[in-house]
Amino acid sequence: MSRLIRPAVVLGLIGALAAVLAACGGSSDDPNKLLKETFSGSHKVTSGKLNVAIDIAAKGVPNLSQPVKIALTGPFQSQGQNQLPKFDLNLSFSGGGQTFSAGAVSTGDAGYLKFQGQAYKVPPNVFSQFKQGFEQAQQKRQGQSNDNALKRLGLDPLKWVKDAKVEGDEDVGGTSTKHVSASIDVPKFTDDLNVLLKNAQSLGGGGNTGRLPSNLTQQQRQQIINAVKTAKFQVWTGADDKTLRKLQVDLGISGSGGRSGDLTFTLEIDDLNQGQTINAPANAKSLSDLTNQLSQLGLGGALGGAGATGGAGSSGSSGSSGSSGSSGSGGSAGSSAKLQKYTECLQQAGGDAAKAQKCAELLK
Repeated sequence: MSRLIRPAVVLGLIGALAAVLAACGGSSDDPNKLLKETFSGSHKVTSGKLNVAIDIAAKGVPNLSQPVKIALTGPFQSQGQNQLPKFDLNLSFSGGGQTFSAGAVSTGDAGYLKFQGQAYKVPPNVFSQFKQGFEQAQQKRQGQSNDNALKRLGLDPLKWVKDAKVEGDEDVGGTSTKHVSASIDVPKFTDDLNVLLKNAQSLGGGGNTGRLPSNLTQQQRQQIINAVKTAKFQVWTGADDKTLRKLQVDLGISGSGGRSGDLTFTLEIDDLNQGQTINAPANAKSLSDLTNQLSQLGLGGALGGAGATGGAGSSGSSGSSGSSGSSGSGGSAGSSAKLQKYTECLQQAGGDAAKAQKCAELLK
């Protein structure tokens, strides 16, 4: 599978293309001019409903015998320049007969995490630190040039998009748009991708960015170029304001041993600049409840400092065992058995959130 494309590299490519959300921001039916107006300058994006989807269909890859779909959806609302926006985002995954859901909410004053349909409140001090860090980062960017966010990260679609043409006028979420299609010059794109990886922290990925390479080796770059057989880039830009409404990338990938696949990335923003209402989730539990579940799954460090702070109240009770942090193979075996039963329960629950929540009892 590594010969096809390393997963981290594919995720890096996806992340790079997803970053156009920050660059949403003009006219004629000249396709190159439409693209330039869409990906250059400043555009008003204060609120809307975000819809991001990743669809993967592979052949000859054992771990991807069934289609995989990842979706991120939900409303967002700006609170002013350099301020943490309000948002209520839901992440879902389906593939291999399994489903998973998570999410995050910010009301501006409080934060929540969601896992399998249940909300958990982030401790106030942790949320405050996150909010402060975000706002400080935004303030630092004020002194930078007026280049859009993509260029600050080292990405410039105008360099690696070719053979653009106008497909026509189309409606996207009730807005009239110009549909432009083009091909991606893969070698030129890998040049920009290399710069993006070096600036990965700018994406706000935190600890997760450590799983991405800091740069592409020449061999990795060549693997991508050889594996990507087709690469189509489509943009739907507002007919009046030339602000991005929808973007889609279709990749056809082929590797050795009959392995191949198709990957589609779609980003859409509906109800652009229309007010969104973000409310605190009902019946939210303490974050320590979530960290306890993750600990039993062997994922106690998944939330980093947030988990440690959120679970401070429960650390004392667990400390009575004395050896919980070094219980060895016995604890691991118990966790593995619970994880297996939990996974089987989730498979049977399918997309039913209520049934999935009951599965959590198996982790206790």
